[in-house]
Amino acid sequence: MKMILIAVVAVLAMIFCGWLTFATSEDSISITIDKTEVKEDTSKAVEVGKKLVNEVSKATNDTLEHTGESIDAPVDKFTEETK
Repeated sequence: MKMILIAVVAVLAMIFCGWLTFATSEDSISITIDKTEVKEDTSKAVEVGKKLVNEVSKATNDTLEHTGESIDAPVDKFTEETK
């Protein structure tokens, strides 16, 4: 049952993205997958994913650097700041 649901969701997603089209004639039905569109869209998604990973990595590094300064700071520094 799960596999059928996954297949239906995948087909609906492909239709929504414009990757999958249907054409009918008197004698037949044609289903077409636009490989060029799929390739372009997935390339764009990969680029967006790379940018997102880089942003998250930078933010994480910035946070770790800031946290490291706080942890490594002498106790006297915090005592002076809170007075």
